[in-house]
Amino acid sequence: MNKTKKMDTNKSVELICVYDADGSLLGELNYLYKKTFQNFTCSMCDITHNFITTKKKWKTEVQNCKYKISTYHLDDQPTLIKETTLNNTPCVVKVEGGFSSILISNDELKTIDGNVDSFFSLIDKKMTRN
Repeated sequence: MNKTKKMDTNKSVELICVYDADGSLLGELNYLYKKTFQNFTCSMCDITHNFITTKKKWKTEVQNCKYKISTYHLDDQPTLIKETTLNNTPCVVKVEGGFSSILISNDELKTIDGNVDSFFSLIDKKMTRN
């Protein structure tokens, strides 16, 4: 007899991480310039990236997460997300049933201080409350 085990996943909920930077080449260069010379930081960028490359730990945790997680820049967000994040980036948006809301604010992201494990712990904590 074949037994199937239901995985503890919830891929009907999407978590969208939005950076406080544009994704175009000019946007990326502008971000690097501001980060290097003007002490500018994007708390979401700090979680997902080293100075230039995506953190291996981030990639692994996204693959293992029970929620669908994606990232967008200011200039490539879907319209629904852009309306939700207006003047509130960086942040994490929860999308479920066609509705979106900010799940994690920039202030909360700043407290994580770039730590991938802390980010996913906060996701788990927030999602069990919602």
